[in-house]
Amino acid sequence: MSSDNANATGTILEYNDISLNNLLSNNTISKSIWSACYIAINRVNNTLYYLPNIENISDAEKNDISGQLYFIRGLAYFNLVKYFGDAPLKVAPTLSTNDINLPRKPVTEILAQIKDDLEFALAHIATNVNGRASAAAAEALLAKIAMYELRWADAETYATNVIEKYGLGLLSDYAGLFNSESNSESVFEVQYNDQDKNRMAEYVFPTSLGGRYEVSPTEGLINSFAAEDVRLNASFDGFADKPYCKKYHQISSGADRVYVIRLADMYLLRAEARLKQQASADLINADINTIRQRAQLEVINLQDYDALLQEIILQRRLEFSFEGQRWFDLIRNNLAIEILTTVESSDQLLFPIPFSEINTNTAINPEDQNPGY
Repeated sequence: MSSDNANATGTILEYNDISLNNLLSNNTISKSIWSACYIAINRVNNTLYYLPNIENISDAEKNDISGQLYFIRGLAYFNLVKYFGDAPLKVAPTLSTNDINLPRKPVTEILAQIKDDLEFALAHIATNVNGRASAAAAEALLAKIAMYELRWADAETYATNVIEKYGLGLLSDYAGLFNSESNSESVFEVQYNDQDKNRMAEYVFPTSLGGRYEVSPTEGLINSFAAEDVRLNASFDGFADKPYCKKYHQISSGADRVYVIRLADMYLLRAEARLKQQASADLINADINTIRQRAQLEVINLQDYDALLQEIILQRRLEFSFEGQRWFDLIRNNLAIEILTTVESSDQLLFPIPFSEINTNTAINPEDQNPGY
């Protein structure tokens, strides 16, 4: 909703503030993101603390489990950095109320911890099951972090490894990504079921289909698809009345998977990393065309780097619509202010630190807020 892909169209006022990029520090949605990340981090820290003393588990199994936990912690901290910038860094469990107040640490320090966590994960995870952290997932996240840090060569290397080393492959049918079956394109996903459900379909479906229609695709997004692009009808419906996303469609069970990383991301990420290094246009076109051809679009042969970057950004917008990537793609390429009418200042590129955190965490100065808030 912060980007130009989605509108707030329901009754939740905090969603509307996000859609307008007019967040205050008491926004409950922003607070929920902050809290969810730290809940996950604390669960990881607690499990890592007690894991060495658990009997009847081999060292190899403990390393595998630890690697998966480090991946989850790295992912949670990367989300915090992308949304909030500087944040408290905690790698030990919270066992009492004596050590719960921590100052914000610089993004560079948090990223260094994330990379350490992911390198351990990459070296030790033996599990390869959809819905669980894997070595491929660790390497893919390292690729995304390298892009965030503008380390283009490293991003290209990590992305290439994910594409070539782990037996992954793009589905031939884009719509098949959003059924209930595991697939070879998923690098890391959050899986749900009837007992552990999400509300994605409920929030995007119109009321006529039993949903709340809290979030809808923008006209600009819908119009960005070419007529022959199969991703349009695989992703959206209701064009004549109320267009809605149907990537999440299991409204009764709430069992829709939520992709965190899939292989298509690595192709377009590699294309962008190669472009930023002024690599061969043929190589860049090849990665873009891998995604375009799956969408039933004609191949391109662009030679101008500016045109290539525009095409990469467009394909990322269409490929990952309603998968939570557009906002960060625009920020990474310094395009948020240029493209989004609701963003007028760089102060709006980070979410505000929640008021509840500033009010209760004595190690954070009440004046130590993100710019603009």
